[in-house]
Amino acid sequence: MSEESAMSLRFDVPYKIIFNWLQTRDVLRCMQVCKSWKAQLSDLHFWKEFIKESFDLTVESDIEKLEGSLYKWSHPDVWACYFRNVDQEDAYVIRPFPSMWKCGVVVPDGLDPMAFDTKRLQGLCRSLDILIHMKEGIKEFGLECGKECSGNEGSNTLSVVLMPWEGDEIIPDKLTVFSKIFQFYQEIWEDQLDQNERFDNKLPFHLVDHVREENKRKSPCLNKVFGRPSSYYWSNCTEHEFIYKRELAFFTWLQNIMVPSRRYIAGSGKMNPVTEFFITKLAPGWVGGILTGETWT
Repeated sequence: MSEESAMSLRFDVPYKIIFNWLQTRDVLRCMQVCKSWKAQLSDLHFWKEFIKESFDLTVESDIEKLEGSLYKWSHPDVWACYFRNVDQEDAYVIRPFPSMWKCGVVVPDGLDPMAFDTKRLQGLCRSLDILIHMKEGIKEFGLECGKECSGNEGSNTLSVVLMPWEGDEIIPDKLTVFSKIFQFYQEIWEDQLDQNERFDNKLPFHLVDHVREENKRKSPCLNKVFGRPSSYYWSNCTEHEFIYKRELAFFTWLQNIMVPSRRYIAGSGKMNPVTEFFITKLAPGWVGGILTGETWT
């Protein structure tokens, strides 16, 4: 075998393994195998190709396929506007309107994933791994905001959201999220910048009982956002035990991901449902988590 063929083989092997089998964290571990692999896996072109192979980042153009808050905001008849001197048909929540990639992740309008350097692309891949796993757990366990431990008078779909961020603070403040990263209608947030929750330690969660009691609503927990349906607790014992083990693994993973975290709510008295972000640092250069709402009357 010629030296050129041997070199080509060495380059082909990790690419085939990586594109077919590995998640981002495993790819980063592969960089420690040898100098040749480290050089290949540090290449900007590699990460662009890895992203294309691993995630569908095509912008969803059909508004009927949008999810959660984006679907509601694009349909004036499914959210209520209380803005001053603005009719419902003329009202809007956010402009420019965010995008949803076909992998189900909400991002700011115009975000070009291929415009970043290698380090940021590595962080993007890791962030997408996290958010897609989060989305899968939300779907598997039927999680919605308002089903537990919440003053929410309804239940609201959980969307996963991703934002680029490099700043002095590990997580952007509410003003930055609502007026710079996303551009919400000013009346929604301008007098509500202090309605926030900051969590610097792990948030507790509970799985044994389905809880909506008033005293539980006052204590911070993951269930305030990731609320579970009560139907779990009327299933047979065998099914319940299986679900509980999977649910415990997911919530334990979630607890470790969402620290530190911030919960930002805006729109009280301005719109219904109000808008809610529950976000954390996902990877270097990226923050994200949940975009949802709460129904208040």
